Amino acid sequence: MNFLMNKFREKNLALVNMDNKIIEEKKRKIKVIHCPTNISNLAWEQSQALKNLGVKSLVLTKTKHRFDFDDDICLHCEQINNIWYRRFILLKTFLWAISEFNIFHFYFGQTLLPHFLDLPILKLLNKKMVMHYLGSEIRISAITKKKNKYWRLLVDPKEDAKKQKRMEHVARYIKLAIIGNYELYDYLKPFFRRIEVIPQAIDIKKFYPVFPSPLNKKPLIVHAPTKQNQKGTPYILKAIKKLEKHYHFQFKLISNIKHNQAQKIYRNADIIIDQILYGDHGVFAVETMALGKPVICYIREDLIKYRPGLPIVSANPDNIYEKLKLLLDNPSLRRELGEKGRKYVEKYHDSKKIALKIIDIFENI
Repeated sequence: MNFLMNKFREKNLALVNMDNKIIEEKKRKIKVIHCPTNISNLAWEQSQALKNLGVKSLVLTKTKHRFDFDDDICLHCEQINNIWYRRFILLKTFLWAISEFNIFHFYFGQTLLPHFLDLPILKLLNKKMVMHYLGSEIRISAITKKKNKYWRLLVDPKEDAKKQKRMEHVARYIKLAIIGNYELYDYLKPFFRRIEVIPQAIDIKKFYPVFPSPLNKKPLIVHAPTKQNQKGTPYILKAIKKLEKHYHFQFKLISNIKHNQAQKIYRNADIIIDQILYGDHGVFAVETMALGKPVICYIREDLIKYRPGLPIVSANPDNIYEKLKLLLDNPSLRRELGEKGRKYVEKYHDSKKIALKIIDIFENI
């Protein structure tokens, strides 16, 4: 019996070693460039996680992000006034990228060369390509108004035709689109053969949780919109003004500061308000949940089924006052949601777990 058990263990160990060798070989074959922009630091987080797994991965941006997000190479095109010299730099960089990488991971509906001229070249060279969409570049009014009653605050119907044309053109060459949540799915469905929903990735180790203290008599509420009208900021400010008549708290509206500076403020927050219009959360909510903060964000009812156990307090312009009041009245609830949020992010948004999913996606393009 012992002899048979030992043989069984040896066989299993041999299979595990074989699987590990296959995985390592897959990693060595993957050489991915993330470009041409790094919005919400998403490209950097995904690239770093891939690097940590042994994958050759690099982030290249055309311009420096106003929040000073990270990159490996920035071309600083915003500093090049001569359009022909700028295009020469882009072409030179593109030719270099072709020689170094076999996977092009594009973001925000953009590519390196003007007018998507790189796509037919990459397809001809049999390079793998994915397009990672983030939201505002694909939302069109015809679909948004069917799903979201606040659609007029989110999209401009005049932009619909241009967005549709760009998605259609990209889909001629790129068959796989990646999105961070199901709120974006319907916009891409008419164009792409394959759509993968990959949760927003963050490096958990960078976010040490500081849970709100129930003993804090003057809680700090933080709201950090990139675009105030689209994040519902006017409604939030109206609710804050009304609450100030009855409650003792601090409120900080953060805008146009570097990412690392903003993180210091978030660590001291007791309540975080993300957005109250889109219908699903983004990277900001993930990062602040990782910090152990209760988050307020609008989650559409039809999308809740895709977010099992999500500990976000859903609020919209019609009830933001009541939801803020709920958290101000219940210090212990703030702590409870902060702890649940941290666990949720560890389970679904750990960049290492996301990187493994992305490797599988690259392998199956």
